[in-house]
Amino acid sequence: MANFHLEVKNIGRRKHKSPAKIVNYITGQSIYDSRNKRTYNAERTDVIYRGYFLPDKASDEFADIQTLCTKIDEAEKRADARTAREYIGSLPNELITILWK
Repeated sequence: MANFHLEVKNIGRRKHKSPAKIVNYITGQSIYDSRNKRTYNAERTDVIYRGYFLPDKASDEFADIQTLCTKIDEAEKRADARTAREYIGSLPNELITILWK
């Protein structure tokens, strides 16, 4: 039986967590946190695809996830700010096999 779902979550500075740390966990990419002066290196091998959706008029510099995280941290001053949204999708293996050929 096919099992698929789409989940949308807000990413924020809850409980003093850094957006860079959360992005590192989600994507598995090494991210430097300019506010805490720390690099997060949790590598993940289970991430098949990672993509970033930006507005049409966004500057090309924001295509780099490191620059985007740094600018978000600089712009948001509140401790409880919502900094991004996370979209989690799950598709059956049979469909993924067809799509990635």
